[in-house]
Amino acid sequence: MEVGISFDHLSNLSEPATEITAGAGELIRRTNAGVVLGGGVDVKIPFVRLSGELRYTHAGSADFQAVSKLNQAEVLLGIHF
Repeated sequence: MEVGISFDHLSNLSEPATEITAGAGELIRRTNAGVVLGGGVDVKIPFVRLSGELRYTHAGSADFQAVSKLNQAEVLLGIHF
């Protein structure tokens, strides 16, 4: 089981992107933080080790109004010889 914090920061945005003040694409903030939860397993069989992980990230707030999704799920699979 794993628990952590996720940070993101938008940088080098073009001038038109920062000046959007209305509609679905309005820039709300450049930096935010969120929570990361995950868990995984390792399975050892002859000559091969398989590892899998499910990771879930929830951003604390959106970067753009009505555009950004606040949740992300990832499935990771590792095969070791």
